[in-house]
Order: sequence, then C-alpha cells, then structure tokens
Amino acid sequence: LLEFMEFIEIKPGKGIFVASDKKQLNSFSRLELLNSLRQHPLIDLIEARKGIEPYMAELAAANARQDDIRAMEEDLKNMLISIKNKKYGIEEASSFHELIFKASGNLILRNIGENLKSLMYESKKISMTEGDRASQSLSEHKGILDAIKEHNGALAKSRMLEHLKNVEKNLKNKGVLADKS
Repeated sequence: LLEFMEFIEIKPGKGIFVASDKKQLNSFSRLELLNSLRQHPLIDLIEARKGIEPYMAELAAANARQDDIRAMEEDLKNMLISIKNKKYGIEEASSFHELIFKASGNLILRNIGENLKSLMYESKKISMTEGDRASQSLSEHKGILDAIKEHNGALAKSRMLEHLKNVEKNLKNKGVLADKS
C-alpha cells in the first residue's frame, strides 16, 4: 500500500527508500481517488473508462510500435495460460490495458491510466471471476489488439467501447453496479 501510494520506492537488490516530496504529493491524489471510489458507485469508474479508453485504443492504433504490439501479444498469451490455470487472467487483463495506455503515446492520458489502474484491477477482480467472462474478455482483447495491429483507429476505438460496455453489463448482472441516484 505504501508503495502504491508512492510514499516508498522499492528498488530490487537495493532496498526500500522513502519517496521524494513530489511523489508523496501525487500519492495524496491517488489516496483521494481510492477514497472516492469507496464513496461513489462503481458506475463512475465505468463511465470514466468509457470516456478515456476508447480514445487511448484509437491512439494506440496510430502510435503503437512493434515492441508495444509484441508486448500485448505476449500479455494475451499469458492471459490464456492464466485462464486455463483457473486464475482468471486478472493480472494480464490489467496489464493489457496498461500496455494500451503506453502504446497511445500520450503522456497525459498514460498518467490518467496509471491513476486508474488500481481501481480497474479491483473491478476486474469482481467482473472476471465467474462464468466465462475471463474468456470473453480475452476474446475482446484479441479483437482490440487486431485493430491496433492493423492501425485501424476507428475499429480499435469501437472494440474498446464494446468491451467496456460488456464489462458494465456483466457488473450490472452481478448486482454490483448500481445506477447513479
């Protein structure tokens, strides 16, 4: 938790260090974001993702380099293995979205994605652990990646939005996603 909040930095082989004041200020905004999720419906996260991630997928289709695409392909291979091992592919699904943030080439949007990733991870733990949602998510991710590989921004954007609508539908079906009131 302290590492997530950026109060400390863990450097493998070197030790644990107190983070800089700048990072500590940023950690307060992350903590505020986490507290916000506890106080507001999960629908807020889904709405934010639907507003941001389709555009990031579109940018990734325009800006992804070969190493970005290889990393996404490797991630989806690992997701398949995880699903087969009954681990649901949660880590890999989260990583896939992070790789899209990176491939977008937009530092501001990537930073927003970084701030959302822990919230997204928590929602994935809820949404991907029942039925065939993990396999469906893998299939949707493959479709998004195919559009990125084709450098088809409109298709990548459309597929990402469809993916997020399916996440929303799944969470509503589970009864954990309430409409705003």
